[in-house]
Amino acid sequence: MNFRPFILIILLGLFSAACGSGSGGSAVQTTPPAGSSDNNGGSASDDQGSVDLTHKTFIASTDALLNPERGLYKWTDLLEDDYSGLRSEGYTLAYVRVMLKNYLAAPLDAAFIAQINQGFGKLRNAGVKAVLRFVYSDSEEVVTDAPLNIILQHISQLKDVLNQNADVIYVMQAGFIGRWGEWHSSTNGLDTDAPSRKAVLDAILNVLPASRDIQVRTPMFKDSYVSLGGSGDRIGHHNDCFLASDTDEGTYPHEAIDVWKDYVAKDGLLLPVGGETCAVNPPRSDCTTALAELNQLHYSFLSGSYSPDVLANWQAQGCLDEIKSRLGYRFSLTDAWFNDHVKPGDVLHVKLAIKNDGFAPLYDPRDVYLLLEGSSSYIVKLDVVPSLWAAGSSVTVEENIGLPNLVAEGKYSLSIWMPDRASTLAGNPLYDIEFANASGNLITDSITVDSTAKPYAVETNLFFEPK
Repeated sequence: MNFRPFILIILLGLFSAACGSGSGGSAVQTTPPAGSSDNNGGSASDDQGSVDLTHKTFIASTDALLNPERGLYKWTDLLEDDYSGLRSEGYTLAYVRVMLKNYLAAPLDAAFIAQINQGFGKLRNAGVKAVLRFVYSDSEEVVTDAPLNIILQHISQLKDVLNQNADVIYVMQAGFIGRWGEWHSSTNGLDTDAPSRKAVLDAILNVLPASRDIQVRTPMFKDSYVSLGGSGDRIGHHNDCFLASDTDEGTYPHEAIDVWKDYVAKDGLLLPVGGETCAVNPPRSDCTTALAELNQLHYSFLSGSYSPDVLANWQAQGCLDEIKSRLGYRFSLTDAWFNDHVKPGDVLHVKLAIKNDGFAPLYDPRDVYLLLEGSSSYIVKLDVVPSLWAAGSSVTVEENIGLPNLVAEGKYSLSIWMPDRASTLAGNPLYDIEFANASGNLITDSITVDSTAKPYAVETNLFFEPK
C-alpha cells in the first residue's frame, strides 16, 4: 500500500493544528510552544507528578554536511568509475550512468549484469548512493535508443539487480528513451508516443522495488502517464536545464510556465526533485532566482559537474555554499527540555525543537532513536515520522521514556540517531543523518541517573532498552 496520500494529508494538517502534550508516551510533532525561547527551564507534569526541566538552546552550524540522499552529485559511469574518493570530494550522491549502446538489438548478457552488480558494491563500500539512469546514447551516437520491445526486455532483465541494490539507489531516472536518456530525439519515435512512454514507465515501476521512486524529465510526461491510467505516486522530476531559459529549455511549455512549476512544487512535498544546470542565462541563472526556485520546487540534488560556468557564477556571487548546504533536508536542534536528574526506573522527559532549513523534506522513511550512553548504553525508537519535518518548518517532539530499574547510577549523554533503514546500511555511520549543530546529534552530556533524584514515575509506553 502506498501511504503517501495519507502523509500529504497529515503534512498539510500540521500547518493548521497543534497536537497534544505527549505525556502518554507517544511523540508529539507540533510547532514549538509559546515561550519556547524562555531560558528558565520549566516543568513537566501530569496527574502522577511533576519534574523540573532544564532548557538548553543550540548553536546552528553552517558547515557542509555529508548527509545521505541530498546535495551536489558527481557524474559517474557505474562500470568504469571507482567511488572510493567521492566522499573526500564532498559528495554523498553520484549520478550513475549505465551505458547500453552495445545492446541495441540484443538482450543483456549475464556478464554485463554482473558488472552492474559489482558497480553497486563499489557505491555501497564508498558510502554513496545513486541517482541512476540507463541510456543507449550520449552526444556522439547516431542511434539514440533501442526499439520498444528491446527496452522492455532489458528492463525486465534488470529486476533482480535493482532489487538486490535498492539500498544504494536513491532514485532512478526514467532514462532508456532518446539521447542521454532524456526523452527527446528518440531514433524510434518513443519520446513522442504516449503509449510507448507509458509502457516504459510501467515496466520500470514494476521491476523497481516499491520503496524506490523514479523521475521523469518534464512534468508533462508525468501528467500524460497519469492521464493514460498510470499512478503518479512514485514519479518525481529531474530538470536537466535548470534556469537555462524562461522554459528551462522546454522543461515547461512557454504558455503555462507557472502552472507546471506549481505542479512540480506540489510533487516536491513528497517526491524527490533534482537535476542539473546546462547554460549561463543571466539574470535567471544568477543567485537570486536560483535560491528562490530551489526552495520553491524543493530540490534535493543538483549536478556538481555541470554546468561548470553556472557553478562558477554561483561561487562568484556568493550563493554556492548556501546551495550546497540547503539542497534536500537540513535538520538542526534549536531547543531541548529535559529532567537532567533521573532515578533508576523512573521517567526521562524529553522535549526537542527541530528545524528543517533545507529546500526539501526527507523522502525515504527513517526511524529516529534516542541513545542514552554512559557506563552502559540504551536505545529507544521514537514514534515520529521525520518525513513530516517539512522544508522551512519547525516541529516539537516530546516524550516520556522509562529507564530500566537496574540502570547504573552516574553520568550519561543523550543523543539522536537516524540510521538508514536498510539492514545492509543500518550499521554504517556513513549513511546516518547528522544534525546541523555545533554539537552534532548530541542533546546533552549531563543526564545524571541518581537514586536521590526527585521522583517522576508517570505512565509511559516507551522504555530504554540495552543497546
